[in-house]
Amino acid sequence: MPLTRKQKWRIDKVQSDKIARANKAASKAESELDDEKEYQGIVITRYGQRQLVEDENGIVFQSVSRQNIGFSVAGDKILFQKTKHDDAIVTAIYPRDNELKRQDKLIAANIDQLWLVVAIEPHYEFELIDRYLIMAENSNLPIGIIVNKIELSSNKSKTENDFLNYQSLGYDVHFLSVKKQINLDFFKE
Repeated sequence: MPLTRKQKWRIDKVQSDKIARANKAASKAESELDDEKEYQGIVITRYGQRQLVEDENGIVFQSVSRQNIGFSVAGDKILFQKTKHDDAIVTAIYPRDNELKRQDKLIAANIDQLWLVVAIEPHYEFELIDRYLIMAENSNLPIGIIVNKIELSSNKSKTENDFLNYQSLGYDVHFLSVKKQINLDFFKE
């Protein structure tokens, strides 16, 4: 069913309002730049038009992006400038080594290794595990599986048998308990 004129207008209005807010935030940050020096950092997380950026010394800044550089995601290596109020503005995004996408939506970049963490309780779902493994494989990213909360298992051999299939396909599978400190040292290695 096609959209009505009113629905199209509403969608366009919401989008233009979001763009206007993003442009206003970027302009405000530009006007508050402390100096022209640029720093290297990495995007830790993104929420809406804002993001958290960590510099090389581990200091975290809340930031916005310049209007012309595109969309950054967690893992992006970036250049940024500090503002007078200890915020930052992202001025450039370095080329990405790899990308994790779900249905053509960019989720993260520059990933070294993925770990899928499943728990005994609530019980793991193989369909969901398979979907994450497929997403990682489609992005050519290494992925392993961590089965946590094994102290809750009444039948440890059944739990291990449940994951034999993944191990036979070449996935690293680790059974551990953070709470009881079981197999943590082996996993950390």
